Amino acid sequence: MRRTPGRAVAAALAGGLMLCLAALLVLGAPAPGALAQDGAGGPDTAWLEDLAVPYDAVRVVQRAVHRHMGVQIAQLQYAAAQARAVESRAALRPALTVDVRPYWLEAYEVDYGALSGLLPAVDIEDIRDLEQWDELRARLEKAFEQARHYLDNGLPRRWYEGRAYTVTLTGRLPLWRSPLQRALDTIASADQRQAAADLEAAVGAAVVQSLEAYYGVLRAEAALRIARLALEEVELRAGEIASRRAAGTATRLDELQVEAERHQAEARVLQARGEVQAARMALNQMLGYPLDAHLNVVETDIPAAWPELDEAIALSARRADVLRALNDLEKARAGAVIAREQASVGLRLFVQYQWPETELQLGVDRHGYLGGTVTYTRLEMDSPLQQDQGERWTVGVEVSWPVFDGHQRRAQAAQAELQARQAELAAEQLQKMAVTEVTAAYARLQAAAEALDGARRGVAAAQEALAVAQELHAPGAATPRAALQARLGPAPAGSGPLGATSPFTRAPAAYLQSAGVVLSHWLTLAGLDYLLDEWPAAGPDGM
Repeated sequence: MRRTPGRAVAAALAGGLMLCLAALLVLGAPAPGALAQDGAGGPDTAWLEDLAVPYDAVRVVQRAVHRHMGVQIAQLQYAAAQARAVESRAALRPALTVDVRPYWLEAYEVDYGALSGLLPAVDIEDIRDLEQWDELRARLEKAFEQARHYLDNGLPRRWYEGRAYTVTLTGRLPLWRSPLQRALDTIASADQRQAAADLEAAVGAAVVQSLEAYYGVLRAEAALRIARLALEEVELRAGEIASRRAAGTATRLDELQVEAERHQAEARVLQARGEVQAARMALNQMLGYPLDAHLNVVETDIPAAWPELDEAIALSARRADVLRALNDLEKARAGAVIAREQASVGLRLFVQYQWPETELQLGVDRHGYLGGTVTYTRLEMDSPLQQDQGERWTVGVEVSWPVFDGHQRRAQAAQAELQARQAELAAEQLQKMAVTEVTAAYARLQAAAEALDGARRGVAAAQEALAVAQELHAPGAATPRAALQARLGPAPAGSGPLGATSPFTRAPAAYLQSAGVVLSHWLTLAGLDYLLDEWPAAGPDGM
């Protein structure tokens, strides 16, 4: 049997939109690197080859994952969040810093060596006559005069030049996982999980927007077909009125009435064309095509599938908002541990050893960190007074106790405990709300499915009437207008599924969103898990 526009759209919207609904929490997003490579190649000119390619719901999802602007923004946000998580985890990894400092120096020093030759060395036994005594007395007088000069003006100073460099290595190594380190690791892990959840939610929202635009095109084109059939029916009726007018069985009023109906039908056709154009522009914008591109949009028959209520309630723990609340709870508890550790007594065992040119400092604190510094200094100077220091070492224990800090640390610890309790209550409340939302959404889904089923039965009845009219029209038992009216029967009836599909599609959307169903799980339910193998960028690893 040939598919009529109303039934085709109803079938497509009933089943195909389930891909839109399940994609609310899409985990099938490509890796950040894959998206960057796919979207960073300059202007997109491949759309010229895509005009003839049939665009169904699956292809719309595949295109949206790679080209939607919201996906690219979400990828950048994901990369930034991952960088913040790496920064938080930096305190748990070994660290080493190298500091090199060359320098030049100039110094003035007192020349104490001038005193060494001030007094002459004299051997009394060698003095034999008065002339030698006079010579010795002259030398002593000269030495005393020089000494008096030093006393009045000070010793002479010498100017020295030199160059030196210092190399310092500073390192930190975690030895064991203390409560502080475990808390830091918890915060970093929560940041990473939250970044992944935010990316999934953003990609899901982008896919939903694209699929809504896709089905908007289908609805607009179906409405245009209905408007054209209605115009055709009015034109046939106008022809009949003209024939009756010529025969004298119709009045001028009948002609004016049918003329007004024809103008109204033409206006509805023009309006429907505008809606189709606007819907196509919205779809092109979502998928990254030029606004005037004319994609070959086709209908999609995807079986409607969703988890049962018990399974959906269990899956609701994977909702993005629930995961965020649980991550906030873990971070708040870790923050409370950090506050307590910082408010407690600090203990550190250290050792220092110094050589003539090298100094070593090592220490282990109660938080499990081994820290140390090695400093090497090399000095080259022509000063004879420079002397190297000898070796020495020191071992000690450093204890820091915040005796009085204005109750700052105690207040910080208490505040962290209260925040952890608040996060716990918020997570518990959100989990209960998720169960309630899943149950309510399931009830609305059942009601919407029944309404859509009734609308489909109306389409089937109209199609049966069309078949009867076509059988009567073939041997001439029915007039052309009667046959056209029979063709129009499925069109208004098709608007019933269109109207029923709107709440039906919103109901599964709310149900799947409240349940936190991911795309891979829904594809398995619908029997379409083979699509995972056809999407290299969104395979099982990315789900």
